[in-house]
Amino acid sequence: IESTDQALPLYETARSMQEKLVQATPNQPARLEAYGNTLNALGTALATKKQHDEAQQIYATAAEVRTTLTKLKPSNSEYQRLLANTYMNLGVSLRGSGDRAAAREQFVRAQEIRQAALQNDADNWKLHRDLGKGNYGLASLARQEGNIADAQTQFIAAADEFELVVE
Repeated sequence: IESTDQALPLYETARSMQEKLVQATPNQPARLEAYGNTLNALGTALATKKQHDEAQQIYATAAEVRTTLTKLKPSNSEYQRLLANTYMNLGVSLRGSGDRAAAREQFVRAQEIRQAALQNDADNWKLHRDLGKGNYGLASLARQEGNIADAQTQFIAAADEFELVVE
């Protein structure tokens, strides 16, 4: 899709269709995953347009859907990764709207989920990549807040995770 403006009505259509499918079969992982993916994409499109209040509401719904998914399949590290990414995206939107404290909470929550998932799936490169992205997000936030020591620690942790991915 060429633009966010063109994408939004299509995401809304997909969301509406998927809500009906999930209502018909609420515990089917494939439907929940697709619905969560659509909500996450819709939230990202809204955040891109700086419609942060709406984006944050959509991310909260995506987190609920993805939490249900992780409860249905607790050993599935991909579902945990997707949930963590939704919290990270929520944090990015919160930072964009100026609420750094709430953004940090969501970044930390995402990192905790990723760390827990790595306990059972230590070689998962996507988890390591996302953990690195999370460290980078925390570093950027610390830098914005003037906490250079924490920023440096987080940047180093991000580089370490990215090196693991390359290996």
